Amino acid sequence: MIKLSTIAVAALGAAAIAAPAVAQPANWHGTYVYEEEVGPTGGGNTPGAPVAFITYRLTIGAKGCVLTAQGYQTDKQVDCTVTPQGKSAVIKFRRYSGSPTPPQYNRFTSGQPLLTLTRSPRGVVTKWQGITLSSGERPTGAYFRLGG
Repeated sequence: MIKLSTIAVAALGAAAIAAPAVAQPANWHGTYVYEEEVGPTGGGNTPGAPVAFITYRLTIGAKGCVLTAQGYQTDKQVDCTVTPQGKSAVIKFRRYSGSPTPPQYNRFTSGQPLLTLTRSPRGVVTKWQGITLSSGERPTGAYFRLGG
């Protein structure tokens, strides 16, 4: 009996060591916002012409996240997941929110990284991945801010 118990305890201990820890995105909870200025509308570069924006809003909670992009010629919303990695949080596509998206408009696949947020002494650094700015670029820099 003692040998069986010792083996069982050793097996459980080895399983606990081999099992990856499940990290919770709790320290990333909140709403992050970035407003992208996409330029003047209706008047070209005319001084005083109205300026168009796209507002990106990332809301992270206990059950995942929602990423919306609304503004000039843009109205998108996706459900996403958060994978913590050290000082970073990788935001991954889960599914399109709301009404079904026709297949020809599906840009993302389940689990595809959309953004990575990293904490730095200067704030949150965003690495654009699956999502691009309106220019099509995928830069890294200070974009999203907490509180929105």
